[in-house]
Amino acid sequence: MWVLFLNEEKKIRVIELPTGALVIQKIKKNTWKKDFSISPIEQNICSICGHPLSLNEDCSYHSEFSDLDINFSLCYGGYYQTDLNNKPLNEYSKRVQHFNIDDIGLFLKILIKRWNILPDKNDYRWITIVPTRNKNMPKLAKLLAEQIELLYIPWEDIFNYKPIKSIRYEKSKISRKQLIKDKYSINLQKLHNTKNRILGNGIIMDDVFNTGMTIFYILRLLNNHLTLSKVKGLVFARTKGKKIRYLKFPK
Repeated sequence: MWVLFLNEEKKIRVIELPTGALVIQKIKKNTWKKDFSISPIEQNICSICGHPLSLNEDCSYHSEFSDLDINFSLCYGGYYQTDLNNKPLNEYSKRVQHFNIDDIGLFLKILIKRWNILPDKNDYRWITIVPTRNKNMPKLAKLLAEQIELLYIPWEDIFNYKPIKSIRYEKSKISRKQLIKDKYSINLQKLHNTKNRILGNGIIMDDVFNTGMTIFYILRLLNNHLTLSKVKGLVFARTKGKKIRYLKFPK
C-alpha cells in the first residue's frame, strides 16, 4: 500500500504561479500535463479564521472562538465550494469530498506549498488531527510531520471519539453543536501519559474548515487540561460560501 502511494506521489507536482494560484500536474507518457488548478487565496481575509472579507469589513465568522485565549490562525490549501445539494463546484472540492489513499501525495504537496510561505512556520513543535474514521488522515499527518519536522501525536492518545453522523451536512447550528459534543471528548487516562509531549505551539489538522465549530471545540477541550498559547489550524480547504448558477431561459 505504501509502495503504491510512493509511486503515485512521484507522478504529481504542484506549481505555484506568481498570482498565488496552484497548478497540479500529472506525468503522462513522460510529459507533465495539467490535472487541475486551485485559485489563489484572497488577499483580504480574516487573519484568524481565513474567511474572505470585503474591503474594511470586520470578521464575524469565528464567534465560537471569541472567548478562548489562544493565538489561533488558519492555513489551508484552497477553497471548498459546493451548491446547495453539496455537489462540488470545483475539482479541488471534489478531491476533498472523496479523499482516499491515492490523494495523499496530492494533499501533502499542496499543504507544504501553503505552509512554506507562512511567516511563523518555524514556531510549531507538534501536530495532531481532529479524530476521524478516515485512516488516510493519520497517514497524511505523519508524512507532513516528517516533512516539516514536527512531533506527530495520534489523536487516540488524546481524545475519545464516537464515529456518528457527519457534522458537515447538519444545517441547524444547535444540532451541530450537540453533535460535536456527542462525538468528541478528552481521554483523561491517555492524555495523562501524553501531555508531557504536547509542549509549545502546535497544529490541529482537519479536512474542511467551515464555521470552525469543530476545531474550536477541540481547542476548548485541550485548553481545559493543557496550557496552549499558539495553535495553527491546518486544513485541506476553507469554505468560501455557496454559489448557485441560475439559468436564464429565453422569453
